[in-house]
Amino acid sequence: MKKHFTHIEALRGLAILLVLLYHLVPKVCPNGYFGVDVFLLISGYLLVLSILKDEGKSFSIKEFVNKKVLRIFPPLLVMVLTMMVAGLFFFPYAELLDAAMTAKSAICGYSNVYLDQLNQGYFAAASEKNPFLHTWYLSVTIQIYCIFAFVVFLLKRFSIRVKWLAILGLGACSLGIVLYYRMLLPLFQTQHEALKPLYYWTWNRMFEIVAGAVVLLLPLFRWKKISSVIQLLAFFVIVYCCFVHQKHFEIVFVSALLLLWVTAQGVAGKLWDNRIFRFLGKYSFSIYLWHWPIIVYRNYTCEHITTWDNILLFLVCLIVGIIAYYLVEIRKWRLWAIISCWVAAMVLCVVVIWTDGLKNQLHSNLAKSFEIEALYVSDEFCEDYPALRSWNSSAMAPKKEKTVVSLGDANQIPSFIMLGDSHASAFVPGMAQIAKHLNVRGYYFPTYVTPFYGRMCARIGFRFDGNHMSSLLDWLEKHQEISHVVLVQRWAIRLCSTNDDQSMPLLYDGSLAARDNIFIDNTIALEEFCRKLTQVGKKVVIMTEVPNVGVAAVPYLRRKLYLGSEIDKPLLTCTKEQYYQKNGNILRALNQIQNKGLCSILPIHEALLKNEGFYAFARNIAWMADNDHISTIGAIEYAKEHYMDWKPILCTGEAMRNHTDSSQN
Repeated sequence: MKKHFTHIEALRGLAILLVLLYHLVPKVCPNGYFGVDVFLLISGYLLVLSILKDEGKSFSIKEFVNKKVLRIFPPLLVMVLTMMVAGLFFFPYAELLDAAMTAKSAICGYSNVYLDQLNQGYFAAASEKNPFLHTWYLSVTIQIYCIFAFVVFLLKRFSIRVKWLAILGLGACSLGIVLYYRMLLPLFQTQHEALKPLYYWTWNRMFEIVAGAVVLLLPLFRWKKISSVIQLLAFFVIVYCCFVHQKHFEIVFVSALLLLWVTAQGVAGKLWDNRIFRFLGKYSFSIYLWHWPIIVYRNYTCEHITTWDNILLFLVCLIVGIIAYYLVEIRKWRLWAIISCWVAAMVLCVVVIWTDGLKNQLHSNLAKSFEIEALYVSDEFCEDYPALRSWNSSAMAPKKEKTVVSLGDANQIPSFIMLGDSHASAFVPGMAQIAKHLNVRGYYFPTYVTPFYGRMCARIGFRFDGNHMSSLLDWLEKHQEISHVVLVQRWAIRLCSTNDDQSMPLLYDGSLAARDNIFIDNTIALEEFCRKLTQVGKKVVIMTEVPNVGVAAVPYLRRKLYLGSEIDKPLLTCTKEQYYQKNGNILRALNQIQNKGLCSILPIHEALLKNEGFYAFARNIAWMADNDHISTIGAIEYAKEHYMDWKPILCTGEAMRNHTDSSQN
């Protein structure tokens, strides 16, 4: 191997080391995912170097596919097959289904598109349970490879200058898209898509590939001493930016580009002669493929993760990556073998998807604990609510939340409605039990009313604009039998206090709300929303947020329930001090609204935070479905124990007398 290619392998070693540290110890290396951007720069350099050799005139699509695209698929297919089979023994049905959906898209080369459509960010807590989350990078790479190959093939007979102009044009378009969404839209504040995440977009990554290719056009660096200084400075800047909590993508990008420029020429070899970096770089692709699924499955077997656990897992990832390199990556695969593996992986994924994660075959007992019971109805009661009909028919509405849910005694006249986000949906089984015990009836409307009056959620799938708000208020004013409106939401997001939160509010015209003090601004909006509800004669009930569970403990809890195992001691996942430290300002804001007579607070956190804290797994019950949503069985158990807390709030007048009579009988 040529010396400068050896140095590029060492640069890959730095990139994979940063990625490994980020996934193993994110608190220590919070920006280690920038290593993927280093990979993209390197890929751009090597890609264009290979397809423009001999000025691109000898370029062959068949040869390119064999050397570039098909090189990726055999290791990917083996990893997917192995980890999907392992998932049958580790995953509850919901996670197994999500894994199968992502795996199917990965082996078809579009997992980045699928993950983007989920409207679930790369850094979201739910993403940490997906063993194939990291395949988005491979899909982006494959797509960019194909785009570049197609462009060069079309321009095969043209000069090298024309080919370079085409490649630079792709990079300019990509950079223009990024600048448009990240700088121009927030500046003018006129579009709903101002905060749309671009992390998985292929066009968002194209400019990084082109930037790596531009290194080929830069002049040779003839001063070795200066190049060594540049190399060391760029190296330490990248490492520093990955270990601090502030995000400095632009600085990392420029530093990595400088590092690649000097490194690719082989003139600054002192740092990259380091055997550790060269060793990691040699196996970097296989390590990248296997490390994340191994980390995900580890989280399902450990209650508490220690430093020694991470060190051991680091070594396991290296060993598995090395074995996969020799057994899979460097071997020459025949086309029939690749097709056979692809078919096997696809069949396994499709079977898991069709059977809803093998729910009835492997997880029949677990399914009863986590899914909402068959409470869905179609009722004329809601036919005159056009906003709800438009939401249910919208392609952007969450698929699991398109139907009105009846709560309580069907023989009673409806007296309340429950509104809110996914936390309201998770609480539906408990609310149904509460309504049944109190002899009242209500409905859960799958309508996101946040961020409250005059605002709407910035996330595309959760819009509730001015027309929806007016329709809701008109409908409530028309139905005088509805006396209560219950709001169940994750207030830590709805009353957000940061400017970069995806739920940061938009005004009804699509422009961004004021950024001076997001928390105060949203609190005022919530207060105004409660005031509007009281003006149409409704009593507002706000349920506080359930305690958060440590993300690392969630997989462990679910797998324990999946296996039917008993835990010797309850698992403490949130102390009172932690809860009040995180939610103290929110509780104070809600109490201020209550003191103004605009709402009643139902403190579910006080019921769950017993003794010194919240035990998410106690009495062999998994109280939480994930890190912040209450489980079905948890909601039902809460209702059985604390339904009387709701009596003075929901039961008034005739309802109170009916409940008293039934209790005496």
